[in-house]
Amino acid sequence: MLLQHLEALFGQEAAKVVDVVTHLGSIYKVKLSEEENLQILERTDNKQGLYVKLADRMHNVRTIHGHKDLAKRKRIAQETLAFYVPLAGQLGLKEEAAELKERSIEVINKAAEPHSGKELTRQ
Repeated sequence: MLLQHLEALFGQEAAKVVDVVTHLGSIYKVKLSEEENLQILERTDNKQGLYVKLADRMHNVRTIHGHKDLAKRKRIAQETLAFYVPLAGQLGLKEEAAELKERSIEVINKAAEPHSGKELTRQ
């Protein structure tokens, strides 16, 4: 759906939020420094979109163990540490930043653990 359609249906404010949310996803995939990412975010006119994107990432991190693919969980955790934790901090969301960081580190540490090597044996 085009932004013009969203604006006609839901108003200019809703269209701006959607625009921020959809374009924000392309920022963190580019290999920028934390400082460069935050500078881009500071220029964002509509902070509501940032809060929506953070809420979505928080949900993703809280349910991350539902992904069977360990590499995907690790990638999500690394993106969260590199982009969303600093974003939450920049927005003054200290508790949320701490939770995102803690959960992401847990996933990365688990991905680094070698398999225990214990296998079930028939008796």
